[in-house]
Amino acid sequence: MSQGFISVYRKIFDNPIYFCEKFDRTHAWLDLILIANHKDGCFFNRGVQVEIKRGQIGYSLENISKRWRWSKGKVKRFLDALQTERQIEYQNTNVTTIITILNYDTYQLNGTQNGTQNAPQTDYQMERQIAPQTERKQYTKQYTKRVTNNNDNNDNNIKKKEKEKRKISIPEFQPEIKPLTETSINEVSFQKKSIHELVIEKHSQFYEQKVNVKYLFNGGADGRAAKEIIAHLQKAARDKGKPDDDDSIIKAWEFILSEHDKWDAFYRPQLKMIQIRNNLVNILANIKGIKNGSTKQNNNNALNQFLARAATADNAS
Repeated sequence: MSQGFISVYRKIFDNPIYFCEKFDRTHAWLDLILIANHKDGCFFNRGVQVEIKRGQIGYSLENISKRWRWSKGKVKRFLDALQTERQIEYQNTNVTTIITILNYDTYQLNGTQNGTQNAPQTDYQMERQIAPQTERKQYTKQYTKRVTNNNDNNDNNIKKKEKEKRKISIPEFQPEIKPLTETSINEVSFQKKSIHELVIEKHSQFYEQKVNVKYLFNGGADGRAAKEIIAHLQKAARDKGKPDDDDSIIKAWEFILSEHDKWDAFYRPQLKMIQIRNNLVNILANIKGIKNGSTKQNNNNALNQFLARAATADNAS
């Protein structure tokens, strides 16, 4: 049985890697332990005070399904399985779902705190530790011989390829160089990037700046998400009587990305194009300072006020 434990800082939620993929069952179980209250507390939901004890979670199935990117049915089946295994208990109330991690203190207190490492080892390391000394020497000798032979074969292959290259005679190529004329210069066309390409380009730059990793664009899902973001901002601009031309929409999109530090902590790690599209209304509300859970009218007002601010910032620049 594995012994010891490690401390995991909850700031891991701010790392985009944590939410970059759908959760599996192990990821979901660890997430439950991480989001459980470490001390007694309470919160208000729809005007009702909900008491939460140490080791409990007050999340609705709908919020959990969004967090894990599962269906509500899959979340319920997973919680039912954990409850059957006596890992948790959960009950639905009229305002939320209360999940209790059974033996919560076991995950916090038991085990040593000296950083004991129980990581699996490679076959080579395990054989060196288990085998007798004579067998260990023989294994090392065979391993070294195998590596040496591989290096010799690689050198021979390289030398053979170099000889074959020298045998091939390549005729000298002299390109025909024509002087530039006014006609030839006019024939060169500089095509302006479309708004769709610019939205994707700005997002890729934003993602690489935040994560320090190049964004892997999904032409299907991300392409549709970019079109929906453009349509959403254009409609909001028209409803407010603001310009909905390409330059105005790009300025608004840049403004949204530049205000990343004002996004709610739940949305800040969700940096993929499709994730921003799904959270766009709430992100706009966050930028304006409206908390999550506001009414649809408040979100629409926040969007209109945001567009006015973006237009003001554009004029100032």
